[in-house]
Amino acid sequence: MATRGSRSEKVKRIFQQFDSNRDGGLNRDEMAALVVAVNPRVKFSDEQINAILDEVFRTYGEFIDGEKGLTYDGLLRTYDDGAGDVDRDFDALGLELNFDENKGLSIVSEASSSSIVDERVMESQKKQRTAAWAVSPHH
Repeated sequence: MATRGSRSEKVKRIFQQFDSNRDGGLNRDEMAALVVAVNPRVKFSDEQINAILDEVFRTYGEFIDGEKGLTYDGLLRTYDDGAGDVDRDFDALGLELNFDENKGLSIVSEASSSSIVDERVMESQKKQRTAAWAVSPHH
């Protein structure tokens, strides 16, 4: 049975979807993948992505965990501050929160949508593996 779930549960699921190395933070590559994936109709230039990431990492510096990047609490704060729409992003990514009466709330994604997102993530990560990370003051 699908449920709407709380805002924080949705942000947690989005965070988990993009923390590809499972280190508990969203680094610049992972954040870039998230930005691109939740805005599928926008064709960002590398400069635009870097400007967005610079702003996020500067504004939410207190939520940056060293090399790991933006923490879950930091992503939640970006949504709290209106940097995105949790429901829209959650739906755009094709994610679901399922409720199992025996196990409680469990978080899953739809396979078909997930493969599309994974493809976008990989494409975005390829583009972001430039010198942008090295020249960033926040890495």
